[in-house]
Amino acid sequence: MGANTAFFSLLYGVVLRQPAYPGAERLVSIRNVLAGDVANGGLLSRGEVRDYQERQRAFEGIAASSLGRMTLTSAAGDAHAERVKVSTVSTNLFAILGVTPERGRGIRAGDENAGAMAVLSHELWRSHFGAAEDILTRRVRLNGVEYAIVGVMPAGFAYPEPDMGAWTPLNLSPRDESDRTDHYLFAVGRRAEGVSAAAARLDLQRVARELQRDAAGAYPADQRWSVDFTSLRDNQFGRMLLPLGLLMTAAASVLLIACVNVAIMSLLRALARRREMSIRIAIGATRRDVVRQLVTEAALLCARSSMPSRPRTFLVSRKWPSTFPPVSSRAPC
Repeated sequence: MGANTAFFSLLYGVVLRQPAYPGAERLVSIRNVLAGDVANGGLLSRGEVRDYQERQRAFEGIAASSLGRMTLTSAAGDAHAERVKVSTVSTNLFAILGVTPERGRGIRAGDENAGAMAVLSHELWRSHFGAAEDILTRRVRLNGVEYAIVGVMPAGFAYPEPDMGAWTPLNLSPRDESDRTDHYLFAVGRRAEGVSAAAARLDLQRVARELQRDAAGAYPADQRWSVDFTSLRDNQFGRMLLPLGLLMTAAASVLLIACVNVAIMSLLRALARRREMSIRIAIGATRRDVVRQLVTEAALLCARSSMPSRPRTFLVSRKWPSTFPPVSSRAPC
């Protein structure tokens, strides 16, 4: 029972529970699909993100983010360098997720062209800056570039992966041909209030058909290509469902075997007590009385088995007696 409780708690906490965002059931991860399979590892290009943002009608918005690592150094030099996870995010990401910074502000429209700035994670703020109260007046050096610190996210916030260190603005404006060829962005969207998952999926399929028609050179002509989504929970933790589910099944199987063994022993004990039960009924006990007695015995047995065993302790005098008092022959054993 303890193993089943532990494994179910782990399975629920990692896989079954929605992410800790407001209205998390409406958050989805958007990706391209080809013949039912995920294309480009589930990542989008900058051009695709712009097109989907402009043409969709079923979402409150679509945000994008990338994941990388940068070298964090002190202002004095590289004496205390460490690698931290840094994500470049679109200016609407925090609004789409429904998360506000604990200190300062998040990344907002116009920041992608306003110079180097960063939002720190709560963990990096505490570990590297000692939870300094004047953090919003300081700078952080990433890959040798100084970033102005504009905010600190709440404790526990870590998108798109755990152990994030900082977030910087993502510029989605057109650049060159890499807008279509570089697939490195995670895309997350929030379904509009009252829009079902089926309606949102149909809307993305409409977007795919329009793009195949209006931008034939940028999108595959294959009719099996489309735009689809999966829930943010499944996208982040769905890979853990199989291993954790197997562990839960194994623990449940052991519990089932133990229950069967106990049931068999109880049945054998009941068969051995048939004569006793027959005598009780013969002297006036009703079937209800017999059932009540058996249920009471089973309840006491369960309660006793669930109680932790306590070791018995004996107090022994430091002065051991040389003789013991005689035992009467009539004393009961």
